[in-house]
Amino acid sequence: MLKNSVFHMYSVPRNRIGEQLSQFEREHILTFAKEVDLEPKTLPTRFHQFSFIQMNSIFIELIDGYYPNIGRSIGIGAFLLSILMFIALAMNLGLYFIFPDTAGNHLVFNYFLKFISFSVLILIIYMCYKNIKAFKYYELSGYYYLPIRFNRKTKKIYFYLSNGEQVERSIGQIIFTISANKGFMDGKYYCISAFELNSNGNITSHYSIGQSSYHLSDVMQLWEFINVYWIYGPEPLMPANIKDNKALYDRKSHLVYCNDVINIEPKASDSWERIRLLHDRNPFFEILSLPFDILHFLGRRICLKYRKMPEWTNQIEDQNKVDAHDLYKVSAKDNYKINYFSVTKEDD
Repeated sequence: MLKNSVFHMYSVPRNRIGEQLSQFEREHILTFAKEVDLEPKTLPTRFHQFSFIQMNSIFIELIDGYYPNIGRSIGIGAFLLSILMFIALAMNLGLYFIFPDTAGNHLVFNYFLKFISFSVLILIIYMCYKNIKAFKYYELSGYYYLPIRFNRKTKKIYFYLSNGEQVERSIGQIIFTISANKGFMDGKYYCISAFELNSNGNITSHYSIGQSSYHLSDVMQLWEFINVYWIYGPEPLMPANIKDNKALYDRKSHLVYCNDVINIEPKASDSWERIRLLHDRNPFFEILSLPFDILHFLGRRICLKYRKMPEWTNQIEDQNKVDAHDLYKVSAKDNYKINYFSVTKEDD
C-alpha cells in the first residue's frame, strides 16, 4: 500500500503492517500518567497543537495526521517540477551563451542539449508515475478528515479509517508512541502513533493522531494535553480558565482553537489560517514558508472539492452521546483569535 511514495515527506504515515516498532518508538512509549502538572508556571507542559475538533465531558475528538497537509502535495509537486524545468532551461540557455559559436552548428553539442532536456522529461514522468496513485488516494478520493475520539466514559478510542471503516478499541488494546518519520530535505517530523500488535510484536494496525511537528517537544506536549483530559476531564483545559492571555504556557495549555470541519469547502480565509497554523504563529517561519504556503493553499482549495465528509455510525454516536446542557462543550465556534503573542476571545 503506497510504501515508496514521496508523499511520506508530507506527514502521511507509510504502511507499517507486518513490521515491528522501531527502536525510537520503543523508547517513546506513551502512557496515561496518574499525576500531571495542571498549572505550569513558565514553559508549557501541554499543548493542544491545533489538533482538536471538539471537547466535552464525554470525549475529545482529534484530527488525523494528514488533515493539515491536504493539498500540500500539489503545491510541493508544482514547485519541484518548476525547479526541474528551470534547471533544464538554464542549462540549455547557459550553454548557448557560453559557447555561442558552437551552439546550433555542432551535432554532438545539439545532441547533448537534447539529452539534458530528455533526461529532465523522463525524471518528471517518473515522479508523476510513482506518485499518481498516492495522489489519488490521499488527495482526491479521501475523506475531509479522519477523526479520532477518546471516550472517558467508555474507556475506548474510536478511529475513522481512510476506507470508511470505523474501528472501536479499548484503550488497553492500543500501544501509543511517538514515531519519527523522514521529512522534507532529510529532516524529521514527529507524530503520535497508535498501534495494534500481534503476539509476535508485529504491527497489525497503525493510526496517526493529531498534527505532526518537526519539534519532538510539541508532540510530547500534545500527548500531555490528551493525558490531562483523560485523567482529570475537560475542566483544566477550558479556555475560560486562561489567566494570562499573553503567557505562552497559558494559551498553549488551554483549548483555544478547534478545527472547523463543519463545511467541507471552508472559506478561503479559513483554509489559509489552517495552513499558517502549521508554523504555530512563528513570524520567522511564516515569512520563510510563504511561497510554499501559497502553493499549498491553492492545492488545498482544489483537493477539498473532491473529498468526502466522514460520518460516524449511529452505534458509535450513541456511545458518545453528550448532554445538550454539557457545560464543557468546546468547538470551533468557541475559538479564540490567535495572534503572535496573545490570544483573545473572538467576540471581545
